[in-house]
Amino acid sequence: FGTAHAVALFGRAVVDVLRGRSDFLPRALLEASLADGQGALRLGWRVKDGARPACGRRMSAQSFGQLGFTGTSIWCDPELDVVVVLLTNRICPSRANEKIDGFRPAFHDGVLAALS
Repeated sequence: FGTAHAVALFGRAVVDVLRGRSDFLPRALLEASLADGQGALRLGWRVKDGARPACGRRMSAQSFGQLGFTGTSIWCDPELDVVVVLLTNRICPSRANEKIDGFRPAFHDGVLAALS
């Protein structure tokens, strides 16, 4: 558990490593965790893929993130130098609520549109 700000700080630290601005983690470790794999899943991360990616359409092909069951997400884009965090509770009042699948991409696209 964490605040949106704390999660964003983590994402910023990861992006800064990949952009050569920090040694928070070994860059080779992060690059290995994002190396080509099958489908969208990598070692601890998900990458942009498919016709309707969870990160939306505005994130670059270099973007990566993670989705949470309750509707949360962190999406990092070292090419665009941006981190987007969404903290939600989509399971309230019911786990049957699947609207988050359409909302997350729209949210990420909306944030990037507002930043451009």
